[in-house]
Amino acid sequence: MDNLLINEENYKTFYETCTDLSKKVFEDYTSCNANIEEIDRELIIKSVLKNQMSFILLSCSDYNIIFKSMFSISSLKDKLASFMSLPMDKVTDSLVNDYMNEYCNLFAGNLKKILQFNFKSDVGISIPLISSGFEAFYFGISKRNTIYFYWKIQESTFDIICSLEFESLKGFELIQLNELNTEFEKKESDFFDF
Repeated sequence: MDNLLINEENYKTFYETCTDLSKKVFEDYTSCNANIEEIDRELIIKSVLKNQMSFILLSCSDYNIIFKSMFSISSLKDKLASFMSLPMDKVTDSLVNDYMNEYCNLFAGNLKKILQFNFKSDVGISIPLISSGFEAFYFGISKRNTIYFYWKIQESTFDIICSLEFESLKGFELIQLNELNTEFEKKESDFFDF
């Protein structure tokens, strides 16, 4: 499973690192081709109340990261039936939520490895959680020393809207996030060490 880690030498920005990683994990996890599109915050606010959201926290003494993926259960059910070779009546809402929680977990685990390699920090990771309608309320909060990214993963029949919040703690300089090295020696056991 270590092939889920993106293997380009460097990326110019943290945004590109995150979007490319989310696309790579999505394509490996679903065996589907996808496109990435940058979106405005307003699009997320308008769409979130009709969607579910899976989210996960990465944290260390220097920073906190919250990654969220927002999705429509109904639009994913057909694809999941196909992905998993299941009849439609076996694809429950709970199965869709579990599937998206695992996508969040895969993204966060890979991002953790990249950050730990570049900053030699001990990063903790939460379990992924599901919520509905939470994002619209949460968006009212803006924090100092925090950057926000919003993008959409587009597959032929559904979209997943993603957001990432990176909060700098204790003077961590956000410019350090540019040009992260994502090419490093990986052992198969590394992927599961989180």
